[in-house]
Amino acid sequence: MVIPGSLLDELGASYALDDVHIENLRRNGFVHLKGVFSQDLLAFFREPLARIVAAESQQLPPLAERDAYGRAFAQIMNVWTRHEHVRDFILNRKTAEIATRLLRCSGVRMWHDQ
Repeated sequence: MVIPGSLLDELGASYALDDVHIENLRRNGFVHLKGVFSQDLLAFFREPLARIVAAESQQLPPLAERDAYGRAFAQIMNVWTRHEHVRDFILNRKTAEIATRLLRCSGVRMWHDQ
């Protein structure tokens, strides 16, 4: 998949985090960050990601064969290892930098997606 230059630039751009964001994460366990990705970038990835999730979901066992957790949550994991579109969307400089700054650490690694 070829990402247009302007969107590629966006995936490498910094996001303005401040101490309030970091404190909200520490206090509440989550933080709402507005405008991380532009509408154009989200539109570019929306259809391919929806198609991939739908296809991957078809590989799950039927509901009757799942345990209680599996019936409540249909999980597909490590999709980024199989699909370039997912990899390009989640493994980028902007996302990694945001996570690193929020966690106040020197770097982050993707363990798994879900």
